[in-house]
Amino acid sequence: MRLGAVWYRLVSYANTKRDTKEATMASSGLSKADCDKASSGGKPDLYIADGRQPHLYLRVLKSDTKTWVVRKVVDGKLVVKKLGRLDDLDPKQARLKAGSSVAALQPGRAGPQRRTVREASSLWYETKRVGRYRRPEQVRQYLDRDLAPLANRQLARITTSDLEDILLTKRATAPIAANKLRVILSHFFAYAALHDWIEKNPMLKLTFDEVGTPTFERERVLSDDEIRKAWNIEPPHGSLYQFLLASGQRLSEVLALAADPSCVRDGVWHIEETKSGRPHRVPMTPLMRNILAGGIKEKKRAAAHTLWRSRIAGDATQHDIRRTVATRMRDLGVGSEAIEALLNHQRSRLLRTYQRPDMLPAMRAALALWQAELLRLVAV
Repeated sequence: MRLGAVWYRLVSYANTKRDTKEATMASSGLSKADCDKASSGGKPDLYIADGRQPHLYLRVLKSDTKTWVVRKVVDGKLVVKKLGRLDDLDPKQARLKAGSSVAALQPGRAGPQRRTVREASSLWYETKRVGRYRRPEQVRQYLDRDLAPLANRQLARITTSDLEDILLTKRATAPIAANKLRVILSHFFAYAALHDWIEKNPMLKLTFDEVGTPTFERERVLSDDEIRKAWNIEPPHGSLYQFLLASGQRLSEVLALAADPSCVRDGVWHIEETKSGRPHRVPMTPLMRNILAGGIKEKKRAAAHTLWRSRIAGDATQHDIRRTVATRMRDLGVGSEAIEALLNHQRSRLLRTYQRPDMLPAMRAALALWQAELLRLVAV
């Protein structure tokens, strides 16, 4: 290799390292204005990292010609793939195209037309879901569980009939979850078609009218008799339902407390992982402390659901406990603000901005009032 070529590569590498460090400080990524202002500064070759899409760079030549490229080390070698000129791709389009290109460069992966459903869904998940959604692990669970029958088949050979069978089977056992699965599969196969992993999208004909389930707002509130049945579920698992009835919190949060009671500090239950993504604080009443001290038997969500269905007849669900607690509190005269605070529901933006009260005393009073009524009910 000529000395000039060696020097050219060394300078390019040094510039890349320098500008990568600068660009990554802007986590929002390069804007169109940033790209238009970018200049090589007389350098022969300059790479500016996007900072939002990994491995995406704006390459600026000495002539100030600007091109989008993907740079990634694969199997120990630096691979550079040209995506297009800045005039043809704005930053948003470049990020979308880069996501597919980076996935295609993964070592040991099959080509787009030969990828299995498992490989393709993993690439889509890594590219489009991780880091962009509050609870991406739920998407991962749907992919792993519900696409298991198709996991080892080539993505390009999946038909509409295959996916219809998956969705109708899901709808028969979990109607609402089937709707969520349909949305996930629609996004996944649309992405696969956009990036030429498949020739046509097999989900296009599987509309909501064909495989979806109409949703409705549940209004179910447990009767006095059902409350007593839930409270009297035999040990060691009965304490789980007693705590749900006493606290009004979500099943996943109570299961997390059972696994780690140390999250109760100074008489307050600190819930860091919540459905809303907002940390929650719940005052521990004497009844809640007594149940926790006796031990809450840990059960996985599916096992808890099976136990509930075997003890409580009818269409009542475990989540109906939460609605029941809120409704009974309202019947006892507890204000809606205290109930909503206890349930960790989001208030309107205006109220969040201008009203910042400490709701722990109001929640403690509401829980005490409800638990006195609860103990009266179960004592009958």
